[in-house]
Amino acid sequence: MSILTLQFGQCGNQIGKALYEELYSDIKTDVSKTGVGKKANVEYVTESVKKWFTVNKSGALEVRSILIDTESKVVANVTANGHYKFRNVVAKSHGGAANNWAYGYTTKSELLTKDIQDGVRKEIERDGTVLGIMGILGSAGGTGSGVGSRTLEILRDEYPKKLITGVVVLPYKRGEVVTQSYNSLLTLAKLCNVTDGIYLYENDTMHKMCSKLLSVANVTFLNINSLIAQQLAATFQPLQNTSVWDIHKSLTPHPIFKLIQVKSAPHVSKEYLKFEAPTTWSVLINQIRNSIKPDLQDYLGKFNRRMQCTGNALIGRGSTPFTADDLSQIADSALYVGWVPSQYCLSNFYHIRSFKDNKKFVTFLTNNNYACLSLKGVLDDAWTLFGSRAYLHHYQRFNIDEQFFLDSFDAFETLYESYKGL
Repeated sequence: MSILTLQFGQCGNQIGKALYEELYSDIKTDVSKTGVGKKANVEYVTESVKKWFTVNKSGALEVRSILIDTESKVVANVTANGHYKFRNVVAKSHGGAANNWAYGYTTKSELLTKDIQDGVRKEIERDGTVLGIMGILGSAGGTGSGVGSRTLEILRDEYPKKLITGVVVLPYKRGEVVTQSYNSLLTLAKLCNVTDGIYLYENDTMHKMCSKLLSVANVTFLNINSLIAQQLAATFQPLQNTSVWDIHKSLTPHPIFKLIQVKSAPHVSKEYLKFEAPTTWSVLINQIRNSIKPDLQDYLGKFNRRMQCTGNALIGRGSTPFTADDLSQIADSALYVGWVPSQYCLSNFYHIRSFKDNKKFVTFLTNNNYACLSLKGVLDDAWTLFGSRAYLHHYQRFNIDEQFFLDSFDAFETLYESYKGL
């Protein structure tokens, strides 16, 4: 079954571009490096192409995606690709959304949503295989956050039985946009209500990974977007006897807990990759555990509580499945809330084929109370602005009044307190 991606704004389109580059690189990996025979590799590639692309009459790959923006510059850069084609572009060159969620949600969306709906409908009707819709966006500005929120809200009503997920990137805490806390709060408050799950990323966290693990001296958004794209590709590429629904059911057992965080291993800079010795699942899982420790220290310092998960999923891509000993590192019952049956706490999925040049690659998806760290930062900053009524007039111009904000604060605080109470 296939996935239709919607790429909103500059952030969403740049991550979407990086995602399809990862997918294309994976399916074009030399068969001698995949760890499987030619027949098995062809089956994997065929399934991957069906999930992410369609093949037109001339045999060229066309991406199952809709590129959405209020300016054409970023979209033009994304579509400049010689390997595959983007046939669905919804870009109105009437200026951006002024880093204003309200402008994107109430005004700019009116210019775009009809064309987006038409594009989604055509993709779904094309071959009837679209299982899920994935919206990719950044929460700091106005187009991704505002237009993205409104579009996914409309699609939720139109396709109540489709799996709708969001990939949301939170801005640097030190600030990219003066109103970013407002925009992030309004985005998450809305999307937690209309999606089935949100893959939540933070630029600060991804920046540290690029710097410390990949040895990137001067980290750029290109580096961050590539890392996010790698994790998404490793999550959603074909798995043996598994659908996207199976993964989500294991991660979101309760309708209020929808925030999914992603960890992965190994991450080694390209110049050192050829010197890496063969590794084991146990070593890679231990690397993931170590990557969580800074979050643990931060969480303990602020909340004085241990990690509590509502669901975790481990995805392995490599020559052998996980063993019970491998899984034992993250299967401790003390990590999980008591109301989730033990057999549903940790799910593991697998494919024998390697992911790109990695003989073994692990992705760890976790839904846990560490989400409070991200939520608290957004909430505190937004309350600080709101308490002084800063910039509210920019939102009121587009019919987002104080009561709308208060309702969003209420929804966001309910989410925050729910995770805090795990």
